[in-house]
Amino acid sequence: MKSIGLVTDSTCDLPPEMIKKYDIQIVPIVIQAGEKSYLDKVEIKPRDFSYLLQISNEKISTSQPSPASFKEVYNKVTPNYESIISLHISEKLSGTIQGARVAAKNTKYSDKIHIIDSKTSSVALGLLVVEAARLIKEGFGIEEIIDRLKTASNNVKIFVSIPTLKYLMRSGRLNKTKGFLGTLLNLKPIMTVSPDGYIIEAAKVIGQKKVVHKTLDLALNFAKSVKNPRFGIVHVLAPELAQWYCHKIHIVFNPSKIIIAEASPALSVHIGIGGAAIAVLGDS
Repeated sequence: MKSIGLVTDSTCDLPPEMIKKYDIQIVPIVIQAGEKSYLDKVEIKPRDFSYLLQISNEKISTSQPSPASFKEVYNKVTPNYESIISLHISEKLSGTIQGARVAAKNTKYSDKIHIIDSKTSSVALGLLVVEAARLIKEGFGIEEIIDRLKTASNNVKIFVSIPTLKYLMRSGRLNKTKGFLGTLLNLKPIMTVSPDGYIIEAAKVIGQKKVVHKTLDLALNFAKSVKNPRFGIVHVLAPELAQWYCHKIHIVFNPSKIIIAEASPALSVHIGIGGAAIAVLGDS
């Protein structure tokens, strides 16, 4: 029997090869597009969802996995491990973690499943998942890994550049009056996640060029404030922007690896086509 298994949800925005490399079990969120529903990354890939978002006039939304989805994964993988770490999107942003808790309580393995609130989302969650995988590989015990992940969740930041307010209005995150005024003024917000797991505004600038540069500046400044920064980048049909961010980060820090992935629907439904995000995880 292996020591510790790793479960997360599909908002983690890790590329498929990393999920396979670390044997990470993914519980998919649910995407609703009009009358149709899809399991994220199972029945629809991020790029296909982005195209759908671009062309569809139907209401598009996402919702958390059902407890039944979690229970299915727990029942499948838990017998193979002494313990399970189940690390998820901030409970202030989604009911995902509540579904995980309900599912865990209703399995015979409840004492083996350790559910952790990452207090973040997207590729910032992905960086924490990779950190968990590293700690497991290096042989740390379950309690120490949990403690280290809770510390790490206080040392991770994500900065999200939003090129248009259209999708924030469409998803209901921004009321139309403010959205139309912001569009008229060409305002571009940069969002982040607060230490307690809420989405907040990190900055607001005028113009697309400024939002791209300000997002990079915020990420680099945070990276300079921590030790051993690790980076992740996600984008919504904007691979050139992601590569530009990657290039700029390499100039300053030259990290051994930067995660680059297409954003999950949980993020792209709000930030829209052309959006991107940079996440940084550091040591205290």
